[in-house]
Amino acid sequence: MGLRGREKLMKRYYSETKDARKAYQKNYRKLNPIAYKNVELKRDYGITIDDYDNMVKKQQNRCAICNSHQSELKQTLHVDHCHSTGKVRGLLCKKCNSAIGLFEDSQDRLKRAIEYIGGINGS
Repeated sequence: MGLRGREKLMKRYYSETKDARKAYQKNYRKLNPIAYKNVELKRDYGITIDDYDNMVKKQQNRCAICNSHQSELKQTLHVDHCHSTGKVRGLLCKKCNSAIGLFEDSQDRLKRAIEYIGGINGS
């Protein structure tokens, strides 16, 4: 079988087994939450679950920006990282992590937003 034939065969296989593979992954995630979390952290941020747990302890279970305690949040603290360097900065609640992301890690945009809010509240 040539390379083209193999590619077609593999494409068909992945297409036909997509739902079964998704179901397997969902079940695995449910049965092995710690192992799955460890894989995600390693893949996405280059850290282990122990690194994450140490960061949680260092931040006293709180968001590094708004200081919300983990017990007040619906989701676990998110790993915040610099999108250009990949360096992990800390743990944030979903709202703070989303805000930083929406501002595209731009200090200039954040400063202008602060000035904008100050102008509205100051008038």
